[in-house]
Amino acid sequence: DQRTSTGISAQSAGGKGAGVRPTHNKSGALMVGPNFRVGRKIGSGNFGELRVGKNLYNNEHVAIKLELMKSRTPQLSLEYRYYKSLGPHLGVPAVYYYGPCGKYNALVMELLGPSLEDLFDLCERTFSLKCVLMVAMQLLQRIEVVHSRKLIYRDIKPEELSDRPARYEEPGYRPSLSTSAGKGVHRPGH
Repeated sequence: DQRTSTGISAQSAGGKGAGVRPTHNKSGALMVGPNFRVGRKIGSGNFGELRVGKNLYNNEHVAIKLELMKSRTPQLSLEYRYYKSLGPHLGVPAVYYYGPCGKYNALVMELLGPSLEDLFDLCERTFSLKCVLMVAMQLLQRIEVVHSRKLIYRDIKPEELSDRPARYEEPGYRPSLSTSAGKGVHRPGH
């Protein structure tokens, strides 16, 4: 079952190229684009920081990746292009905005729920045979989507996979993102 993008599109959100100055709302909160308020840090990696944010138009929580513009190996614009080329499929977060935010490039996308690794931990690191087979079938379907777009995903691991939108209010919720396209995906011959 495929999911369609929810919320506003990257174009209607201001899209790429909406001003380099960091913007703040009346309360002084950092804003990305015209309507995404940046919240607390929920992760980090080679790309920079991952923060939870809020779409002020519809009050939905979003994931916001921030990468320094002066990064030696910028990946966020490439990740944005990969997500856009993959389109709305189960396990691929909808992208709402990409553009500059102060000294950062920012990517705003759908906040997905727990990763496969998180779920494995919740199940005391034991999955039934049925569960393993269902995960394998879903994984093959996702790889098929990636390959159908002439991309190769080279970083498949449990902590990189998720397939459902997050309910941020869940107790003990630790957000994760779906297939991190910017890290392990490349076009053959590039």
